[in-house]
Amino acid sequence: MTEEGLIKQSIKSYLERVLKGFVVSISTTGIYDEKKGRFRSNKTQVGTSDLLYFIAGTCIGIEVKTEKEYKFVSKHYERLSDPFKCKTKRDKHLHDQIIFINHLKSTGNHGFFTYSIFDTQTKLSKILSRNAK
Repeated sequence: MTEEGLIKQSIKSYLERVLKGFVVSISTTGIYDEKKGRFRSNKTQVGTSDLLYFIAGTCIGIEVKTEKEYKFVSKHYERLSDPFKCKTKRDKHLHDQIIFINHLKSTGNHGFFTYSIFDTQTKLSKILSRNAK
């Protein structure tokens, strides 16, 4: 399993076992076609967060990254938010993830990028305490 996969698995486990919410794990990776020697595209909504967490009538999109990738997203967030400044496939992919999280936020829900269980706990604590008021 990849580093990102291990982080995602630990966060999902925490959400299900400790916070008792409903978690949907989204796989946007295509299916490998051996005959063509490449992945076939997945029909999932482009940019959908890795985890969708539902608790107390709220949806929280959680996009899991390695620490290195998280630092890249944080450093280039403004540029990645502008589709005309996305030069690579990686940039476009991150842009789609930012757009998805922004759509969640525009509908009164929440979303964030994370790189660890601790970072996730910190961000969820802030969101859930605001929603409790």
